[in-house]
Amino acid sequence: MADIYCPKCAEPWDVYELHDVDGLTFDEARAKFTREGCETFGNKCTGDDELSEYARLKAQASAVLMDLSPHPDDWAADMADFDLMMGL
Repeated sequence: MADIYCPKCAEPWDVYELHDVDGLTFDEARAKFTREGCETFGNKCTGDDELSEYARLKAQASAVLMDLSPHPDDWAADMADFDLMMGL
């Protein structure tokens, strides 16, 4: 499973769920996810105030990766590297 992470709360999502967003193409869902995170799938983000320091860093890293590449597979691979860098 390739996980992408909400840029607001670091909630993991399977990259393939972007194919199943009602009324949106994959590219439209990808673009919406970069802006709105969990809300793309009809869920509410937990909010920044409730995040651990690690989750906050993961959300920030995810947002940066989304700025660097339009490809969700890149986000997933780079976030796996993030976990390795953080020793997890």
